[in-house]
Amino acid sequence: SKPVYKAIKLPTYREILNRSIKLAAENSEKFGPLKKLLEIASELYNEIEINNPQKYLLHADLHHDNILTTKKEAKAIDPHSFIGERVMETARFIENEIQKEEISKENIIYIIKTLSNYYKEKEQTICKALFIDYVLSTCWDTELNFDGNHINNDINNIRLIYDCLLNDFKPEDKDNKLILKI
Repeated sequence: SKPVYKAIKLPTYREILNRSIKLAAENSEKFGPLKKLLEIASELYNEIEINNPQKYLLHADLHHDNILTTKKEAKAIDPHSFIGERVMETARFIENEIQKEEISKENIIYIIKTLSNYYKEKEQTICKALFIDYVLSTCWDTELNFDGNHINNDINNIRLIYDCLLNDFKPEDKDNKLILKI
């Protein structure tokens, strides 16, 4: 007998973001300041979508702990599998790295510049992807009822990333809508 394969519809990054926006709108008390952060993330993602029409199958949880290596090969494990822009894959990797280190503006800038150079991607685009992914991760943590201190720490980290985006990886477009208070 022949194996039967079912087509699996994987979510797009936009669908994942819209799900969090809807959930925050329906639970405004629980998601509080994340509603504004999701609004900014959605605007930033619009820019990434427009400038990156090619979509890819993303692991969507690629970081050090999900890469197994031997002397001969490396394998990624535990994929979450989204469809999206390649730059979005770098965000989870950076987020995990930031969480392992003492977070600082200098640390964020160094990691973004290093990956920008390696992947030949604009620093600003990587910083946008990091902001978007960190906001989504914090929404998921909120949804899973992580404690308030954890969520507040995440929100402070998001503000630091946003500060990097506004002041260190400035948009070329002077009319950019990024300057929103968070």
